[in-house]
Amino acid sequence: MKQQIILFALLAIFTIQLSCTKKDDSYVITDELIGLTTEADYGAVIFKWQFPESEDIDYVNISYVVDGVGYSKNISRFNADEETNELLTTLEGFADTKEYTFKLTLNNVRGGKSETIVVSETPLMPAYEEVISTINIIPDFGGGIISWENETEKELAINISYPDPENSTNIKMITFFSSESGEDYISGLPASKIDFNVTVADKYDNHSEAMTFSLTPLAEKEILKDNWSILGYVDDSPFETIGYSSQSISDGASPNGRIIAVIDNDKGTFWNADWQHAAKYPHWFIVDLGKEVTISRIVLSRRQGNNKGQKGHQFLTCTNSSAGDVTSPTTWGWEDQGEYDFNINTDEEQSYRLVKNPKARYIKVYFDEKFKGIVNNAMLSDMKVFGQE
Repeated sequence: MKQQIILFALLAIFTIQLSCTKKDDSYVITDELIGLTTEADYGAVIFKWQFPESEDIDYVNISYVVDGVGYSKNISRFNADEETNELLTTLEGFADTKEYTFKLTLNNVRGGKSETIVVSETPLMPAYEEVISTINIIPDFGGGIISWENETEKELAINISYPDPENSTNIKMITFFSSESGEDYISGLPASKIDFNVTVADKYDNHSEAMTFSLTPLAEKEILKDNWSILGYVDDSPFETIGYSSQSISDGASPNGRIIAVIDNDKGTFWNADWQHAAKYPHWFIVDLGKEVTISRIVLSRRQGNNKGQKGHQFLTCTNSSAGDVTSPTTWGWEDQGEYDFNINTDEEQSYRLVKNPKARYIKVYFDEKFKGIVNNAMLSDMKVFGQE
């Protein structure tokens, strides 16, 4: 009897050992990714595949090594298209154009794995290297205009450093973020030579070598009004001419109410669109600067103490060569310099930066109906122009 018990015990142990050495098929994935492809992108590799029909797969793991450091990313099947099971995923942050090896495994909900799939791909040049070669900085009034081209559509940081003009031992930093081509402005600098160092970086702290630009910001000054005039000006008529929509001759002696009040250097006088004959928006006027200048900004002041006027305006400019027939400004080649808000509740000067730094002899100030204030009349006390002659 004792021998039988020992025999059964040995048989049980043998059976357990046999079952333990037998491979559990539930932890082995035999399915494969369908249509696996890779594609090089700027500092990145794009993977595309279709998950097999089996719902017993949870995710795909991608592992790879960069400069001796291992990385791993899990891609859930729930990120795939519900109808086609297709999935597109991108691995980013590669700082060179050497070939990388990627290992992919399918994983199921019970922790099973497939055989490892090995693929190789070489990323394109990083986006920041593409963009740094397109950087340019040109002088601007009180600073510079920096421009760049970014056809990669990758979000990048454009970092600019330069000595503080007030303390050369300090370094100032400016950063612009962009995923497309563009330009921006460096401002608040004196008209003296300055060196700008520029680098471009991605969100993984990879960055380009620095480029240096040396330039002298433009000096700005007020354009004197000695030779200014208003086209088609008639002092004793309220009606439209080639140079303005209307003016008031019912607000006292000239220049009050008249359009010339905006160029007489006196904020105590004012222009008011004609109210006696119920003139309505839009209102406008054209100033002849007497010569062509480069404009950095235009300054307007409201009719002092009056908050019933316009809430905004548009600037248009015209060069000598685009003016054509001086008796027909509507046929000229006007360049739109943008629309701006106007604060009707302050007597302070309001300054408007014309970022294109246009060259112009003529300035048209246009008050569209959408800028209408409390009353139907636009009104101003003064206008100034700054730039270079």
